[in-house]
Amino acid sequence: MDAQTIDGTMSRASSFENFDEMARYDPNVPVVEDAAYAATLNDMGGSFPHTAPYRANLHSSDPTELAYSVRARLSSPVFGFSPNECHEGIRLTDTNHCAVRVQERGLYKTVRGVLPVRQSQKRIYYEFFIFRQANGGGVCIGLSTHELPLNCLCGTRPNSVGFSTSGNLVQTIDGKETWRDFGEELQSGCTVGCLVSMKDSSGEEGNRKAPRKTSTEFFVDGKSKGTVDYEFVGDLDVFPTLSLFARHARVYSLFNGQDMLYASCLPANEEILTLDGQTITRDAGNTPKSLGFAAKHGNGASENQE
Repeated sequence: MDAQTIDGTMSRASSFENFDEMARYDPNVPVVEDAAYAATLNDMGGSFPHTAPYRANLHSSDPTELAYSVRARLSSPVFGFSPNECHEGIRLTDTNHCAVRVQERGLYKTVRGVLPVRQSQKRIYYEFFIFRQANGGGVCIGLSTHELPLNCLCGTRPNSVGFSTSGNLVQTIDGKETWRDFGEELQSGCTVGCLVSMKDSSGEEGNRKAPRKTSTEFFVDGKSKGTVDYEFVGDLDVFPTLSLFARHARVYSLFNGQDMLYASCLPANEEILTLDGQTITRDAGNTPKSLGFAAKHGNGASENQE
């Protein structure tokens, strides 16, 4: 319908809107933000015009961020990070698929995924795309239960293990935090894959009280970096976990099988599942090149940011 404004001009609105009735707030409706635009405003630390031309210019200069942002918005929030398991120093954007650290004070801030890793006879795979981090690291990817506080680094508490982009493996065994070398430092713009096998040590199907033996093989841009064995004690669910150190560090969850970039690099002749139990299709055609990403993941991603 048409509504007449104060100056006499006509403003066209959709025919189903009722201007006489206040719209009700629905907390179940997800809020979608523009990760690229919001993060860039924060990075620059200044006042910039909130105009369509400015946003269009921003996206055109960063096709990688735009590609991930668009794909994230088309995916279900179920495959993203959990707002209920997110530190207040992390902001979730793009239907909760993008985690951005926005708080300066403190050390690591942590967020967990919505879907847990279940015990299964088959291995489970998911990916994270590290769009931006600090020089020398600042991002840690791993597994944890609710016992890991959201202001702690993944791996520094019992029932958690983490792979840091500084090139270290972090885990707590018998109450002792340990760090060991796990390869080279990772750069912004890389994709970290986690191939997880979780089985209880009792040999009884569905015995949640028994310790769960977990074997996680980490991949970087489709290449295996090694396997880590860890035992989770208790019956709490285990979740994909992300810890961020540097302000403006930005990481995307690629938990949906249709969004994964390196499924084609997974071991052949083996049925591998997504977090929601779907079989991963290795020939889906999702690669950085097929999705239009620039060489080594684009303009903004290739430069480390403080």
